[in-house]
Amino acid sequence: IAPARDQRIRVDLDSPLQIDVFDELFLDRIYDLDAVTFAPALVADCGGFCGFVSAMAAGAFPRARIACFEPFPGNLPNLREQLALLDVKVELHAAAVHVRDGAADFSGDGIGGSLVQFSDPSRTVQVKCLDFPAWLRASAPESLVWKLDVEGAEIDLLPACLASLPRRTVCYL
Repeated sequence: IAPARDQRIRVDLDSPLQIDVFDELFLDRIYDLDAVTFAPALVADCGGFCGFVSAMAAGAFPRARIACFEPFPGNLPNLREQLALLDVKVELHAAAVHVRDGAADFSGDGIGGSLVQFSDPSRTVQVKCLDFPAWLRASAPESLVWKLDVEGAEIDLLPACLASLPRRTVCYL
């Protein structure tokens, strides 16, 4: 698959969600990493789902540090299997990117889940949150490719991260 540049891709054909995301990424190329005109020092895949963007980044930027963030526990087994197939080590953070460390209620599953403030305990799960602006400051990358697909949390994360973004940053929303 051309966008993955020889990285192996695992698709669960029993999962309509994985098939839809596969189509968006590998056929429609909604995150066209060929458009990045520099070799990033860091790729942050926020909202990792099943690891397809991390796989694309591993093929496109084999020397980059790649970090994948995914809060939903139900997605982690498939994500771990995908990341294990790659030629490049990807850091997996089983956490939601947020503007603070701690925990929060998460509603939804597969794709489209999000952190919620007012929750029904029968329909939510508590997930770990990672203070992404602080993590980004500590990482201090010289250049960054940032995929941010976190179902509404972008409104808080983008302004909180602006001062820490390197001059060469590409952000896919």
